[in-house]
Amino acid sequence: MRPTSTRLRDHVDAHAHRVREAFGLSPREDLTTRPLQQLDLDDDVTTRLADFNIEWYVIPPSSLVPFDSDYLMKMYAHRSPAFDEARYEALSIRQMLESAHQRVQGTIVGIEVTEKPYYAPGNPSFYGTRYGLDPTFDPFRMYFERAGLKSGPRFINSRFAHTPATLRSLGEIVDGDWRSRGLVPPGYELTVCPPTVFNLVGMLFHTEWSQTATLELSAYWDDRGNAAGLAVGSHGPGDFSYVRCIESDADLSQLGFRVALVPASVRGR
Repeated sequence: MRPTSTRLRDHVDAHAHRVREAFGLSPREDLTTRPLQQLDLDDDVTTRLADFNIEWYVIPPSSLVPFDSDYLMKMYAHRSPAFDEARYEALSIRQMLESAHQRVQGTIVGIEVTEKPYYAPGNPSFYGTRYGLDPTFDPFRMYFERAGLKSGPRFINSRFAHTPATLRSLGEIVDGDWRSRGLVPPGYELTVCPPTVFNLVGMLFHTEWSQTATLELSAYWDDRGNAAGLAVGSHGPGDFSYVRCIESDADLSQLGFRVALVPASVRGR
């Protein structure tokens, strides 16, 4: 394995400092050395991924920051009254988030931080600015036409008005292109942003995501290796408590999304 990118280490260390502050951890707690050893990423690839607004964050291990009632009080302060209620033959939202978080805790993840816009169904809206008027601010716009993602009465390519089929197509196209260009680190895979990562990165680093009511598609790998979908968002500025389970036949057309690079091992955790 090559030496860790200097840019990446500086980037992750700065974010780790903020995580320590937020959760009252000692400066002596080393959050980065071990997960950085699992991430083979040089400065050139780090820079090219930054063109897609990919930033790198350490998710603190549960041994230091357990996903417990105190965590929920801090990070999901306005969670639904039904948060702990298990549905018929299904997990509660809390159980789903616990399972999702267990798979990413103690790792470093690459998260797309493109600003999400206001979205009104039937109208073109684009990631990259709060009002979503200009498609050229979305770093993934080159992939949308190839995947068939179209939105609004003029069928302009965007992240909205999509279906499970077009999202799968988009994922295959981006993954294939990135791997051919050496942009996917060894042992990592491309996915949509996991739910507790959206919450943590939003709360601590990108509160501007909470400035619109637009919801995003999120997902994690369940114990059977299947992708479990959730809609995530905000109840108001500074909040990232909204979480809703997505049923298999749900309408996804009003959900935006952001991509992530996560360790492939999270499937088996």
